[in-house]
Amino acid sequence: VFTIHNSWNVFKTRNQFLNIIVMLFSNKVCTCGKSSQNSLPKTLKFLFNKKIKAITNGFDNRRIDRVASSNFQVSHFDINSKVKIVYVGSLTDTKNQIALLKVLNSTNIEGEIIFLGDGTNKQRLIDYSKKIDSSIKISFKGCLPRDTAIEHMLEADVFISLSKGEGLPIAVLEAMYCGCFLILSTIPPHIEVSPPSDRCMYVDKDNEKEIINSLNYVANEICKLKDQRGISKQHSIEKFGLDNMLEGYMEVYKSVNSDR
Repeated sequence: VFTIHNSWNVFKTRNQFLNIIVMLFSNKVCTCGKSSQNSLPKTLKFLFNKKIKAITNGFDNRRIDRVASSNFQVSHFDINSKVKIVYVGSLTDTKNQIALLKVLNSTNIEGEIIFLGDGTNKQRLIDYSKKIDSSIKISFKGCLPRDTAIEHMLEADVFISLSKGEGLPIAVLEAMYCGCFLILSTIPPHIEVSPPSDRCMYVDKDNEKEIINSLNYVANEICKLKDQRGISKQHSIEKFGLDNMLEGYMEVYKSVNSDR
């Protein structure tokens, strides 16, 4: 069983070629969601139609509950920050952190932004962040243990991803369960997550005005948004619970065994 954990367009040409080779010799090919499956070229869908099955990614809500119940003592954000924002992902062109930094001086945001992750764009992003108004505190914490990343989401008011491409992003699912308000780019994997409309704003990753408007909305409505943290929780469990994903893979493995 071979699982494709990304949208096809995100892969480099070399990796697309290697994926095709593995697909040829696999009994089943699973994609991590419908959007990932839809991103496959028509030729591959035709060739491997009987092999391909979409199994939606799931997240471990029990792990988040455990982290939340541990009453972690360290405050990752400044307690005086009016708006606490977390951006999780490798620091690369695909994850598109620069799109957020470019608009910050045109917004009403006062608070703190923490970037989690590492990558080739780190120094470029750090240099750009020095141009941002001092009313916005910005820090880059690198790659952290998963539980620590979850602590940041539990403490944050807002989770932002202006990514150009994803599979079905686990970090977004975790942030939704943690109670973060979401600002997401309008790429198919983000749309597939489909959070409750009052807990998410979709923006064009290339439209600075839309990104600015979403941040200004957060700045103006932060008190209301803090009070609505629980709205997304049930939606995230029902649609993207880990048990649903495991059941899907179990059916796939059973079908492989029965074919032998």
